[in-house]
Amino acid sequence: MAETDTTLYQITQGTYQTYREVLEDALEWGRYRAYTYEGDVHISGLDGGFDRVIARGELFFRIVYAGEESLAPSQEEALVQSRERARQKSEDILIYDYNERLLAKLVWLDERLFEEFYPSDRIAISQDICMGQPCIANTHIQVWLILDQLADGWTAEEIVEDYEEDNITIPDVMACLDYASKVLRGITFTRPL
Repeated sequence: MAETDTTLYQITQGTYQTYREVLEDALEWGRYRAYTYEGDVHISGLDGGFDRVIARGELFFRIVYAGEESLAPSQEEALVQSRERARQKSEDILIYDYNERLLAKLVWLDERLFEEFYPSDRIAISQDICMGQPCIANTHIQVWLILDQLADGWTAEEIVEDYEEDNITIPDVMACLDYASKVLRGITFTRPL
């Protein structure tokens, strides 16, 4: 039996200990998507032919601010709470998902709220940077620039050398490819929250 078939069997038969294990495995394989609906956590096949409720009310998002933490039951609620806290405390607010992966950072600066979203740990999206285009995190280098260079025959090493002053790494270049692949498969979105 192929590994993907084993994974599907484990998910459908409920052999995992926790919903987090199911979500981690399913999302890592990239053949499924996780979402909440009426308080339930669902794993769904990308082709729509498979749908399983995993848990009720157990999908929480962690909000970290000024040395404190709180939980939100949904991505939308996490963003609403974070925006309010950013305005009140003028502190950086971080939102993490159930896998402790950074999803967003909100900063209140000069009477304005700046929001940066992370569809992956190396790709960031902010309406205030490069007009909302996905970029390599902590740079203004847009994902499409890297993809264009790869399409033109550049190697990852040549790209890293070209962007030496921006401290781009080979994993950053690979993250651009991974991001593009996931977008084309409908797994990640330009604004994850």
